[in-house]
This record gives sequence, structure tokens and C-alpha cells, in this order.
Amino acid sequence: MRVALHPLFLAPLAACGLTLNVDPTVDGGGNIPDAAIDSGVSPKDAGEDVAETRPAEDAGPSCNNGQRDGDESAVDCGGSCAKKCGLREACQSTNDCDGAFVCSSSVCAYPTSCKALLAARPGPPSAVYTLQTSGTSQFFPAGCDMVEDGGGWTLALKIDGKADTFDYDKPIWTDNSVLGADHPGSDKVEAKLASFNETSFNDVRLVFFSAQNALNAVRIPVSAASLKDAVAVKTQTNLGRDAWLSLVPTGALQADSCGEGFSVTVGSASVRLGIVGNDGSSCRTPDSYIGVGSNGFCEKTTRAGNVACWNGANGGPRDTSVFAAVLVR
Repeated sequence: MRVALHPLFLAPLAACGLTLNVDPTVDGGGNIPDAAIDSGVSPKDAGEDVAETRPAEDAGPSCNNGQRDGDESAVDCGGSCAKKCGLREACQSTNDCDGAFVCSSSVCAYPTSCKALLAARPGPPSAVYTLQTSGTSQFFPAGCDMVEDGGGWTLALKIDGKADTFDYDKPIWTDNSVLGADHPGSDKVEAKLASFNETSFNDVRLVFFSAQNALNAVRIPVSAASLKDAVAVKTQTNLGRDAWLSLVPTGALQADSCGEGFSVTVGSASVRLGIVGNDGSSCRTPDSYIGVGSNGFCEKTTRAGNVACWNGANGGPRDTSVFAAVLVR
């Protein structure tokens, strides 16, 4: 597999380990059964028939004879052969498979996530890899961060906080659509990859890039079958106010948390992933949030970043838009 690495999200995004390239599709074949051995009967002498077995012709050394023999896992590939096996060819382990394929159910296949790829092939570079959906077995490219916080992160979303593409009420959060599939990780182009709909996870990594291209990230320990499911069931988190504020070091967030996690709606404030804050115990009139997928409440236009609609002791007002990425593992 030829790999041509290049910076992800320009220079700042390279800092989070998402240096991306695309791996080529590799054609594969099937298994070919061992060659049959012919047998026949010939007269040895007059009046007497004796069964005689004719040996098969020698096809030459394994790994180059068109047969599955020796320790090959498929015809002329795998095992001790220099040639590795392609897509859908038989395998005994991932070492039998070519490129970024993994051995799954005894055949070479695309991994279902960057986490699965990292587990099967320790030490792969951060790159765009072809992944395979678990439900429909369709192929799609997605950026893999193999460095930050242990690696194995699959890119799912890229959001421009100044655009309304990912407004809270847009169906893109709840339907099966994809966006920007031809921009799976190497630039600041908004995208919703198939991994949003398909990839299960135990952790979420939310990354904010400020206008000055500074990078801040937070890991959110939460499990779901997919980001789509987490959004739909309004999965709650308990990261805490200080952790969310770390995404925006100059941010403003009221002292009382009125809710955090997925699809948080409190009063007039809504956010698809983030925290909503208020002063006082009622939370009826929240005036601040940090996250992505907001509804731009209190006449602000930011859809990813930090909004604070007051001018008080906690540092408001704020209307800080960022470019954000959401990855899962």
C-alpha cells in the first residue's frame, strides 16, 4: 500500500495526530481448492489388470504455483509468502492480509473502525483509511487519529461554527445522510461521515480550533451504538463545567450546569453535544453554553463554540465561533 501523508486540518490539526492519506482499494479473489489427483487403471501384463495411481504433476514451489499449498492462507498468498492476501481472500491472521486489511471471520476485510485497525495492526500512522460499515458492509473513508490519547479515534463530524449547517433543528443530526464524504479529514470542510451513523464507541473526543488555530480537546467517556443513536436518545454525560471550559480557555459559562451531553435543551438554549449553564437553581432562563450544534439562542449566530448572553461576573458576553471536530473510539 502506498501512503502519502499530508497535514490534517492544516498545521494546527496535525497536532492532534490526524495526518491523513487515502489507502487504495485492493482487489481480492477467492479460495481455489487443492488440485485433484487423477487415478487410472492400466494393464500391467496380458490377462491381469492392476490399479495404478499416477502422481500429480509437480506445480513448483508454493507461493508461485497457482495452488493453495504449504502454509498459505489463500492461493499463493499469506503464511510465509511474501505476497499478502487481498480483499475477501482467506486468512488465518491479520499478518496474512495486504495493506490496511484486517482478518475478520477468516477473510481479509476492511476494519470497522480506527480502533479495530489499531488493535489488529499496532503502530499504523494517522491517516484516512477505508472502513467498512457493520450493518450494511459498505465501504467509506474516514480519518483515523492514531496518536492522541492512545489513538484509535475515528473522525465522524467536522463543523464550522460560523455556518448553520449543523443548527440544532437541522435533520442532519437525526437522519442517515452523509455530507462531505470526499473530505474525510484533511481540511476544514464541513462533513458528516458514515461513521456518525455506523460506528459504535466508548469515548468521544471533541476538538475545538479557535480563530487563531489554537487546538483544545476533551475526551468524553460515554458509550453508544453510534453518534446518531446518542443524539436520538439524548445521552447524558457528567464531564463537569471545568472540563467543558477547557475547550475555550477564554470562555464564559455560568456557574450552574443545567445539563450536559447529547441533545440538551433547557429553556431557549439547545445544543447537540455540550453543556448549558445558568445562574440560579431554576435553569428556566439559561444564558450560556459550550458545545456544537446549538440553535444560536439569544440572537447569536454561533453553532459551534461558546455563547454567553450576559455581561456579569463570569466573564460574559461571548459569541465565540470555532471549527470543531468530533471523533469516536
